[in-house]
Amino acid sequence: MLSPIPNLASTSLEEANGLLKWKASLEIPNNSLLSSWLPLPLNSNASIPCTSWFGVVCNANWRIQRLSLSSSGLKGTLHQFSFSLLHNLTHLDLSVNNFTGPIPLEIQLLSKLVYLNISLNNFCGVIPREIANIRQLTDLDLSKNNLTGSIPQEIGTMVSLKGISLALNHLSGLIPSSLGDLTSLNILYLFYNKLSGHIPNELGNLKSLTDLELSLNQLSGSIPSSLANLINLQRLFLGANTFSGSIPQGLGRLDLIKLELDDNQLSGNLPDDLCHGGMLQKLTVSGNQLTGPIPRGLLNCPSLIRVRFDHNQLSGNISNSFGFYPSLAYLDISHNHFHGELSQNWSKCKNLTVLNMGYNNISGYIPREFGSSTQLQKLNLSSNHFIGIIPPELGSLHDLLAIDLSSNRLNGSIPRSVGNWTHIYNLNLRNNKLIHKIPSEIGKLVQLTELDLSQNLLKEEIPSEVQSLQSLQKLNLSHNRLSGSIPDSIKSLPRGTDIDLSYNELTGLKFCASQISKKKNDPFHHQLILVIMLPLIGAILLGFFMCGLIAYRKRKRHSPQKPLDKEGGDYFSITSFDGGVAYDDILKATNDFDEAYSIGTGGYGTVYKAELQPNNVLAVKKLHSSSENVDHNGFLNEIRALTNIRHRNIVKLYGYCSHVRHSFLIYEYLENGSLGSILRSDVLAKELDWLKRLDSSNWTTIAGTYGYIAPELAYTMVATEKCDVFSFGIVALEVIMGKHPGELPTLSADYLVLENVGDSRIPLPLPQAEKQVKLVLSLLRACLNSNPNGRPTMRQVSNLLMKDLL
Repeated sequence: MLSPIPNLASTSLEEANGLLKWKASLEIPNNSLLSSWLPLPLNSNASIPCTSWFGVVCNANWRIQRLSLSSSGLKGTLHQFSFSLLHNLTHLDLSVNNFTGPIPLEIQLLSKLVYLNISLNNFCGVIPREIANIRQLTDLDLSKNNLTGSIPQEIGTMVSLKGISLALNHLSGLIPSSLGDLTSLNILYLFYNKLSGHIPNELGNLKSLTDLELSLNQLSGSIPSSLANLINLQRLFLGANTFSGSIPQGLGRLDLIKLELDDNQLSGNLPDDLCHGGMLQKLTVSGNQLTGPIPRGLLNCPSLIRVRFDHNQLSGNISNSFGFYPSLAYLDISHNHFHGELSQNWSKCKNLTVLNMGYNNISGYIPREFGSSTQLQKLNLSSNHFIGIIPPELGSLHDLLAIDLSSNRLNGSIPRSVGNWTHIYNLNLRNNKLIHKIPSEIGKLVQLTELDLSQNLLKEEIPSEVQSLQSLQKLNLSHNRLSGSIPDSIKSLPRGTDIDLSYNELTGLKFCASQISKKKNDPFHHQLILVIMLPLIGAILLGFFMCGLIAYRKRKRHSPQKPLDKEGGDYFSITSFDGGVAYDDILKATNDFDEAYSIGTGGYGTVYKAELQPNNVLAVKKLHSSSENVDHNGFLNEIRALTNIRHRNIVKLYGYCSHVRHSFLIYEYLENGSLGSILRSDVLAKELDWLKRLDSSNWTTIAGTYGYIAPELAYTMVATEKCDVFSFGIVALEVIMGKHPGELPTLSADYLVLENVGDSRIPLPLPQAEKQVKLVLSLLRACLNSNPNGRPTMRQVSNLLMKDLL
């Protein structure tokens, strides 16, 4: 009766020793919980691994049944894993680690496995078809790895499966029709791969399916009507493919919670019975060619939270196309053909934060009841046919961040209640018929970065309160009837602000001339002249520059390239700058670019601090003395890039100079340093915690700086969009590391794990932040792929960051 016990104990110890052998092949952090896996002495109790080892659970016979090592910081392969010994294993979870290499064929030996999760690793190679021999498997998660090849047809024989996630890999080929045989399947995630072809009609057999996600692939053809047979489907994501044809009407009769069909080539009408089950929360069909009216089923759909119909050809009378949506937070119907007047029902949407109805044919008055939508943060009614006044009640929208009422037929005054929008950063009332003066309350909008009141009938003087707008990047008051002198308050605006005061009745030029004769050395009067003259002569200067550039390129085709300074090039350009700074001033301020004024050196330039006068400090990036063509091309490329980019997180370019002696760029000087300088400071870096680092808006740098450009540029000198993806990966990795990745021994995927690259100056992230950091690192590994074709597009990067972090 007792004889089986030694055999059981012996088998249990064999399993434990097999795991110890595998552990010995891994790289494990010093503080790992696997430190509890200690070598077993002779005659050890078989219960020790079952009761003392982290992640190990045994059955009643002391046989290892579950192995759960998720997020354990493990690095290595499965080559030494004891598949042949762990016959009783039912659960295997190795997710969120840094395992590499292929999935071994021996995995089929785990015949009792019901749960397999190896997601968020770096496994590569193909999915072995032998995995189909695990007949009892109910959950299969291989997502977020580097798997390639096609999805094995044999998976369709695993009839016990309830969940399949193969998302976020590099899988290609067709979706196997055999998946239609998995009638117990609840979840099928294949998004973000390179799958092509049509959706198999056989997927309509999956009557138990609740989630079908095929977005971000290369799928084409029509959406099969058989999907309407998925009577339990709750979430259907087919966005960012190339589907064409109409949306099957039968989809409207499903009890869907989320439906995303955006960024395809779909046409025709939306299904009439959308929201049939009354549970639809998220509906996204933007970026298609859909026509016709809003489906009648949406008139009574109070469950809606987020709706996007934008960039289609939808039409109909907006007055009766929409109902009452108490939970609605986001609505975008812009760039369509809706007409009619706005209903007061919109004011009853108390949770509305974003409302975009721009670029339609909507008319009538802006309902004053909008003022009760106190959660509203972004309101866009631009390019319609609204008339009447701007309701003063809109001043109650204290959380407003952006409002665009441009290109309508609004009249009356700008209400003084706009002064309540203290968080707003974009105010656009351009191209209306607004009259009277600009209210002085505009000075309370201290967060404003863009203010456009152009093409109206505004009168009187520019209020002096504009000097309070110290975040302003763009000010456009052109094409009005403003009068009086240009106020001194314009001088107080941030240097580099794009200002357009043209086509008014201002007397700034006369004012400047009279003052210059009395105070010739005051540089601000030169600035006022340029504020007026730049819009007039800018086009001429640009024309001369472009003609010269074209002529230079023509000569370049027929003769060997020569350095720019040897061609006698000597030009100076200021973009949105005061013009008071010239070549000699820069040389004087930097003592002819003395090293003492240097504040940093990049791949092809050194940055100097130039203090022209108190409170007037610039950063000047001087091209290295080498006059190789690649340097000058990079110089011109940086000018082109930065003159076309305006973003609060990208340093402002004030001007540039190409001279026979020196070529340099003039930037805004960052008193507190750049992101890079913060990361290099032990004190400041500690204030940049993991949640702040995960904010993708922090990930910026100047394109073209060596150490950030893709490796293929070193030998091809051909820039592609995949080069930008690599640069993004480098900058994002620098944010996580707290230092430039150039200090790493390698950028290989198996090395880029949190344990190796996390900034040691701040505490380890909490579980939720840790998961997000590891998700970002997984994405960065793809961005830093040495093969450009293996990198995602920036659109895919953006979509994944939005999906994972927001």
